[in-house]
Amino acid sequence: MLKEKAVEIIISYKEDIFGFAMSKTKNVDKAEELAQRIVIDVYFSLLKKEHVENIDGYIYRICRNVYARYVNEAVKEQKMYQDYSSQVSSFVPNDTDEAFHLLRKEISYLSKLQREVIIMYYFQKMSVSEIAGKLHLSASAVKWHLFNTRNRLKERIKMQEHVKTENKPFRFIRNGFWGIHDVNNADDQALKLCLSRLVSQNILCAAYQEAKTITEIAETICTPASFVEDEVMMLEEHGLIEKMPGNKYRTNMVIFMHTKEITEQFDQIFKEFVAEVCETYIPMILEAVNKVARNEAITSGHIYTPENDINFLNWAITSFACSVKLKFDKKGIDLSKNYVKRVGGGENIAYAFAVGGFYEEKTSDVDRSTEMRHQIGSKDSDDNNANSTMIIDAWQFNTCHDNRDFDVADDLYTDYMYLYDFISSTTDKDFINNVEQISDWHSKERMFRKGYLVNSGKDEIVNIVVISMQREEFVNLLPEVPENIKIKCHELTAQINKIYEKHYPKHIQEVASGLHFLLQSRTGVLRILKQLLETGILKPLSEIQKNSVNTIMFTDKEVK
Repeated sequence: MLKEKAVEIIISYKEDIFGFAMSKTKNVDKAEELAQRIVIDVYFSLLKKEHVENIDGYIYRICRNVYARYVNEAVKEQKMYQDYSSQVSSFVPNDTDEAFHLLRKEISYLSKLQREVIIMYYFQKMSVSEIAGKLHLSASAVKWHLFNTRNRLKERIKMQEHVKTENKPFRFIRNGFWGIHDVNNADDQALKLCLSRLVSQNILCAAYQEAKTITEIAETICTPASFVEDEVMMLEEHGLIEKMPGNKYRTNMVIFMHTKEITEQFDQIFKEFVAEVCETYIPMILEAVNKVARNEAITSGHIYTPENDINFLNWAITSFACSVKLKFDKKGIDLSKNYVKRVGGGENIAYAFAVGGFYEEKTSDVDRSTEMRHQIGSKDSDDNNANSTMIIDAWQFNTCHDNRDFDVADDLYTDYMYLYDFISSTTDKDFINNVEQISDWHSKERMFRKGYLVNSGKDEIVNIVVISMQREEFVNLLPEVPENIKIKCHELTAQINKIYEKHYPKHIQEVASGLHFLLQSRTGVLRILKQLLETGILKPLSEIQKNSVNTIMFTDKEVK
């Protein structure tokens, strides 16, 4: 089975898998670990299959088998520590339950080979020569592993006795890819799956500044090495981590680390810039929006906003105008030489914004913005004119002000194709029957669930802004940014880059710096929206509007 098909199946079953794990463990942390083991098993199992007749039953059997192994491991581990508890004194001076727990935790951080050597020698009472024969090592290599691992355990346990630290994991609040995406979107879905797991996020953060072994990563993130090994294998396959000399691994993506200190610095340097934009440029945009809404600024085309709500239109056009007109990037940036080739055919740079210790402040929402765009063209329309085409250019800006979950894998170009056919009154007749995809992803129910369609009285209406002209034509209608603000854009980005600079690893400094310039406009736009909302220029949105705000579809059809 192709990798992209396996990923598609996993994504469709991820909630069911987690539900199974939760029902068995009754613990969120354990359920997450079990679910991730199941996902890995399902993925590699599907790759070996050409076709699966009963996919529900197939995945359920894998769930049961993985859970059975999970239980057996726990039972064996418990028995091992009970049967050979006398050996604990070799490492821990105090023979207590806490000591047992500490030893077990520290052994779990060891690499697979180190664990096997320690368990065989101390717990299974095997001789050095017997271990050497079983593991295909020399006797001297076994002795070295015993000496090195024993000292490491003593050092770690002694440190733990004196220093009680609470593991505060990193969490990605936004991630994405810059560059060329594969045609079928399989890479995006696979990469999103990898980056969505907390353990993967922390492995990537642990190996970001410097390359580390599996054991070093396990100790850093307080996760058993056996589980880290499985995750690293998946991350390596998708190009998010690379193997280095000495059995070390180094993160192969850009991570922008955020702390409270960084966010406060951002607040300070953005303050003056946002105030000036809101005072001088935003009134120009709103004047243009009003002219467009009254059709005074266009000779052809039409602007549709649900129920003629100008505030809803102001949100979308202000976000769009600032995104395309406020240019923060440096001229001449070319990141293509740094693109990573993905298994599905895409070539791009993966990036993420991370916060440590679950740092949650209102200002951290600024970094949650994502911008997505779908371009669809050259499809015959319904007027039987061979030269006519359906043109859709869909744009969406996700922020902390909407109800969306920022999942790129759930943002499908076919959603906008459905809306196009809905506007054209052809949905039920043509579109659904011809789409070779899972029907739920293109159903009217999905459109209502996403908030792209809503009920208004007796009618079903489109709940996004629809502009019946080409994107480029509309951009030309928007006011140009005053020169003094253009200069401030570049100055501000340079200041922010200096803040980030010390957090970039040496091997990724150039690409991280360039990528940051290209991404910076999103942060600026969201701070502008926040200021406009606080000053009352933009009004609060209803719950229905929050589902689809800042979504624009440029097309050749008018909404009647």
